[in-house]
Order: sequence, then structure tokens, then C-alpha cells
Amino acid sequence: MKSSLIYLLFITVNIQAQTEPSWKVVKKKNGITVSMASVDNSKFKSIRVQGIFDGTILKLINIISDMNKAPEWVYKTKTASVLKRVTPYEFFYYTETSMPWPVSNRDAIIHLTMSPDTAHHVLRINAFSEPNFIEKKDGLVRIPFSKASWYVTESNNKLNIDYTFQVNPGGSLPVWLVNMMADKGPYESFSKLMMKLKE
Repeated sequence: MKSSLIYLLFITVNIQAQTEPSWKVVKKKNGITVSMASVDNSKFKSIRVQGIFDGTILKLINIISDMNKAPEWVYKTKTASVLKRVTPYEFFYYTETSMPWPVSNRDAIIHLTMSPDTAHHVLRINAFSEPNFIEKKDGLVRIPFSKASWYVTESNNKLNIDYTFQVNPGGSLPVWLVNMMADKGPYESFSKLMMKLKE
């Protein structure tokens, strides 16, 4: 019995070691750390952003909920709008991302849920692409897959944010080009988010 438990523990630890991404820091500036990691079954790198920001969970929720203003802080966002609001903490939204010529702009439909735990000053956010939620638009490439998660804790009007993101941008973009530029968008977005949290 004891040997079986030891074996089970070994297998569990081994699986966790295989599935946990091996993050490599690619940018660290102004209190924002951006890391990248290879992930199973994807040619594209996963992104992680970590940092401590001035602000409150309530302020962050208000910023994220106001999708019409997403172009003010989300990198290269041309337009964004809520398609369906299920609850104050759950909605579907549409976003179009500008790409340099001659690459076609990307669009996506995202299902976002926020789970605030006010008793423990914790906020969890999950966002998954729903590419078939509305019909595709001419001249745009629909992003077939993306997922993002936020783990946020608040203490003394400071937010400790841990954000991870994966995307397949669709179309024929070179993988090496996407991975090479993958740190720029998250860093720029969180730099602007940092300023908006102070407003």
C-alpha cells in the first residue's frame, strides 16, 4: 500500500513537471515582467505578464468592463464592443486588431468571465475565444483560438497581477514573426493599463 502511494505521488509530480510551462523572461521594465514559454500542441509561444500596480480590483473590473474604451489601452485594438452581457461579470465582446500592411486585420469574439472574491481581495478572470459566435466579416481574419487568464490580489491599494495568454492568430502569419513580436503587445498594453488604474 505504501509503495503504491509513493508511486502515485511520483507520477503526479512527474505529470505536473511536464505540463508546467518553463517561463523565460524576455522583457523587464517599469515594474512589468513579460515571459514566454513553449506549450504543447501549439507552434505559438504562451505569454505571461506579472507586475504590481497601483489601484483596486473594483477599478480594474470597471476598466475591463468598459470595452468601448479598450482601444485606449489594449495594443493595436482598432475597435471593441460588447455583443452580449450575461451578467455584470460575464459578457461576450468583439474586437478587431490592426495589423501592418499587407497583413489582414484580425478579429475575435471573446467570452469573458470575472470572479471577484471580495472576502479575500482576489479576482480571477478567464477569457476564451468563441470564433463562431457571429459570422465572419469580409477582409478580416477570424482568430480561431485564444485564451487568457488573470489572477489578481489586492493589498493596500496595490494590485499584484499575474496574466497568461495564448493565441493562434490564424491566417498565414509566419510563426517566427509572431513569436518574435509577442512580448511587445502585452508590455504596451499593461503599461497603458498601469496609467489607467491611476486615473
